[in-house]
Amino acid sequence: MILTTTARALFNKLDELIRQEKFDSVVNMIESVLLDGDSSRDFPVVEQGILLLYKAESLFRLCKFSASEETILRSLKILSNTEINEQFARAKFVRGQVLQALGSLESAEEEFNESYVYFKRLDDVNGMLKPLNRLANIAYLEGKYEKAADFLKRCVQLSQRSDDDHDSMAYRLNLRRIYTIQGRFAEASGISCADDARVTDDRLFQCHAFLTRAHISCLTLDVDCAAETLENAFHLIHDTDLMQEAIYYREYSGLLAYTRGNYAKAREYYHKVLDMPEPTASAVAQTLRMLTDVYIAEEKFAIAEETAVKAEAAITRINERIELGALYRAYGQIHTHKQEAESACDDFKRSIDLLREIGARYELALSYLTAGKSESYGFDERMRHLEMSRMLFIEMDVPKRVEQVKIAFAELRRAANVSAASRKDDLAAPAIITGNRQMKEILAAVERIKNTSHTVLITGETGTGKDLLAEYIHRSSTRANKPFRIVNTAAIPSELLESELFGYRKGTYTGATHDKAGLIESAEEGTFYFDEIGDAPLSVQTKILRVLDTKSVRRLGTTSDIKVNTRFIAATNLDLKQMMDSGHFRSDLYYRLQEMPLHLPPLRDRLDDIRLLVEFFLQGTGFESAATDSGTLDRLIERFNNRDWPGNIRELKFEINRMIALAPGNNIDDLLKVPSAIGKTDESIDKVSIEREHLLEVLRRNDSNQSKAARELGIHESTFRYHMRKHRIS
Repeated sequence: MILTTTARALFNKLDELIRQEKFDSVVNMIESVLLDGDSSRDFPVVEQGILLLYKAESLFRLCKFSASEETILRSLKILSNTEINEQFARAKFVRGQVLQALGSLESAEEEFNESYVYFKRLDDVNGMLKPLNRLANIAYLEGKYEKAADFLKRCVQLSQRSDDDHDSMAYRLNLRRIYTIQGRFAEASGISCADDARVTDDRLFQCHAFLTRAHISCLTLDVDCAAETLENAFHLIHDTDLMQEAIYYREYSGLLAYTRGNYAKAREYYHKVLDMPEPTASAVAQTLRMLTDVYIAEEKFAIAEETAVKAEAAITRINERIELGALYRAYGQIHTHKQEAESACDDFKRSIDLLREIGARYELALSYLTAGKSESYGFDERMRHLEMSRMLFIEMDVPKRVEQVKIAFAELRRAANVSAASRKDDLAAPAIITGNRQMKEILAAVERIKNTSHTVLITGETGTGKDLLAEYIHRSSTRANKPFRIVNTAAIPSELLESELFGYRKGTYTGATHDKAGLIESAEEGTFYFDEIGDAPLSVQTKILRVLDTKSVRRLGTTSDIKVNTRFIAATNLDLKQMMDSGHFRSDLYYRLQEMPLHLPPLRDRLDDIRLLVEFFLQGTGFESAATDSGTLDRLIERFNNRDWPGNIRELKFEINRMIALAPGNNIDDLLKVPSAIGKTDESIDKVSIEREHLLEVLRRNDSNQSKAARELGIHESTFRYHMRKHRIS
């Protein structure tokens, strides 16, 4: 197209202003020309159509979508009367952008396809790349990630013919976004797109590079990197017209604040997005959904539900499937709080099914994690959900998320009611399955002290049932209908532990917006359980000792004491005596806890309980016939008796669950077809045989006197008997 000299000069000025991201100046200059009758006569109608195109593009970049829509329609009306050219194809592209921003994805897709065809007729490589990139974006919004990735790969290949090196980097950057949402962080990081941002002077590209890196850092919980890169993005956005990038900046800043637990700051950023004159439909949908998550974290479930309804309307309008999957997860949490278990489980299922279908692995892992924390499910279902979450986060190499899942596992194991089938009501004591003499002595001691106010210290290896015994003491006592509060001192950061235990006064520190009672105070007339007390910092140990001695707590920021009528139980798998000797545990607290010590034996010292436990764990699984088919059960027990069980009863339960899950059929014999999780090599079998013969020889030398044989070997008699049972020596 041949342009007038005046038009060519003006278009050059406009191009320069756009490169400088001065979109307001572009709009003002064009309006001054078109409103000036004399000036507008200097431009033929077609050139006025091009000016309107420039104006529409700039209005779009300023997020003034309604005005941009009106302007681009006027431009297209003029340009459609000319032969197909670069400006008409460009106008089609802008029209698609505006429609997409307004939420009309289907119409936008048509415009982008037409724009691509027109640019292709002109063999305009740079022009073809833009609608292809946008088509990838629409596929992304629809949850069609492989399709989106294919579009972007075509862009990368096509950009090799482009005269702009930034093109290829930009499309690689978008491909990185796709891989990020799929949880393919290693591949995302491996994409070379010069996101160092120092290799280019393109401010827009630099900004996108920083924002993308910040997003990945938020998802992987690398909060320091996220904060740094968001700060870099802010400096590029500040004092410019990068309005769309400002939306991304606020969304990611809100996500960072949410990750840090600063919910007020997160809400502030999200409301800034919603308060913009014309945020994109996608930004509104995503922001409302993330705002719902914030309200849930703040336990403001009523307003969370109201926000979720708004988010659903916005998400449904544009059919952004990943946001819909995340929203179903939020609904699951809301219905869990409302104790609507069936609805909650339906919501979590819809979330998991949808996110799995579209391949959004990161959000899928979050949904599994959230479902695993939901009390709407039973113990085993929660364990399965957490295990799926753990495996996904391991595959995606997100160690901090894996650690969160481990904490959720620990919380669930402590709070789980593993004997729910045997309870008559919610306040009934859990069944402790045992026929072992030592365990019966422990239960007899519990019967004597359960209604006293004595402090109880439960020790034993991991998996021996410390949490279950603590709950048993509470549920079988006169305090059963009062609160049973639990805190895992190893799971809560040391800087938060004191405020969680003792509470605080409003204004004590940043974020303390109201008075808050501590967990100990909330256990009034009930039982407070210090799980993993050996992990408590020394500073907190001092205050715990004071609580045990005075039966009172003092909130942070106050000088007055609050009396509490609470029974205290503590547990640990650590050697507190050794910790005391090494200076890692206060001696006065150690002796204070010895008021009523109970030590749970490991499973290897109570092998006579394995049969009872196996029968109990098989209840309700469809393999109950093991209890009547003594031959099959004997073979199963024989296999279990030859294990050391370092994870104790918990490991035994997980082994049974694994066998049930992997059994090729529903018959009890099918359980025996599942190989042990820890297989024995020929070398280990030979070692077992040698050990057995050695024990027999020692017994022969000592006339089968087990005490003498144990002394000869320099081990405790109970340990010697354990090895006899292990090697089936009668």
